[in-house]
Amino acid sequence: MARVLPAFTENECKITQVMDMIRPHMEFTFNNILAHINTVFVLRTKFGNYNDNGKEFTRMRLKGQMIYVPETDLVLFLCSPSVLNLDDLNRRGLFLSDIPLHDATRDLILLSEQFEAEYKLTKNLEILTDKLQQTYRELEDEKRKTDRLLYSVLPPSVANELRHQRPVLAKKYECVTLLFSGIVGFNDYCAKNADSKGAMKIVKLLNNLYTTFDVLTDPKKNPDVYKVETVGDKYMAVSGLPEPCESHARCIARLALDIMDLSKRVKYADLDGIL
Repeated sequence: MARVLPAFTENECKITQVMDMIRPHMEFTFNNILAHINTVFVLRTKFGNYNDNGKEFTRMRLKGQMIYVPETDLVLFLCSPSVLNLDDLNRRGLFLSDIPLHDATRDLILLSEQFEAEYKLTKNLEILTDKLQQTYRELEDEKRKTDRLLYSVLPPSVANELRHQRPVLAKKYECVTLLFSGIVGFNDYCAKNADSKGAMKIVKLLNNLYTTFDVLTDPKKNPDVYKVETVGDKYMAVSGLPEPCESHARCIARLALDIMDLSKRVKYADLDGIL
């Protein structure tokens, strides 16, 4: 007490100069204390209490009982600091060793510290769980993107084998039919549009044209035809592999006719020199 409230060590120091009575609500006098001797008392330090180093602490609440000593006609205040945890204790300039071993306040502080540590651990675990779930969702999104890319560049049968990490053996096909298509006058058109604006026109033209053709080679609508690749203005498709098809020539012929029909419907500005 002398360390936290050095004013008590001064001669003729009165408790009313250092402490305020919070409970019970009455005037802080000797007679009033005797009249309520069986009541729980709560006292609080006033502002301006400093330690030996000149550091001001947070106002401290003391809770306990008043014991009257008739031999000396004095009152003994048996109390404990009202604190919540170790931080609260330190803010008042006290340490755990300042609290008697038999005082329940000591156990309450330790239980509070244990509860706070468990709460922080639970909170951190929830944060890590949320991050893990977010990472899992992002991983699933990336996996779906990878699958879409895989199935867009490889036949479904081959993509399925690779997706399940199974080896894809090379196969020999006795008879298949290939289709190569190109744009008539495409080289001249590119020569006329060699600047940056022209390059974008060429890209938009090819994208518009081959996006339309891709409808014809959709595996769900036309499983007997597989689009191999597009290089420049060349469009390559095949029938008879990777899944064998007896009518592969008929499928490719039908595809070629459909491409010619669809190409007439593609509308794009400034197509001079292209048939």
